[in-house]
Amino acid sequence: MYDKVNYKEWCKMDSDEALQIKAVLDDTAKFGEVSKAAFDSADTNGSGGISKDEMTLIMNEIAAGMGVKPPTEKEIADKLTLLGIHLDPSGDIDLDGFRIFVRYLLEQISK
Repeated sequence: MYDKVNYKEWCKMDSDEALQIKAVLDDTAKFGEVSKAAFDSADTNGSGGISKDEMTLIMNEIAAGMGVKPPTEKEIADKLTLLGIHLDPSGDIDLDGFRIFVRYLLEQISK
């Protein structure tokens, strides 16, 4: 149902779209679909996890969409730690961890 996610566009929501985001956040099934689509879009190498490079790319796209300076690697690592997202043994973020990130991101965008 949800195709490739454009993270830059996620940051340019109007008030109607913000309401739609809130509806997705409140609907477990819809959130599962959206977060899985986001994960699949971010997992550019098909490894089944989001690598540091893939996460950096996402954060750079989000920053560009918001018109702000991209975060440093340390800022990204600090945000993941703050959100309680742990890396798997290969150093990647798994789907469950990425869902935490997507929920946080959507909550911030919909404010």
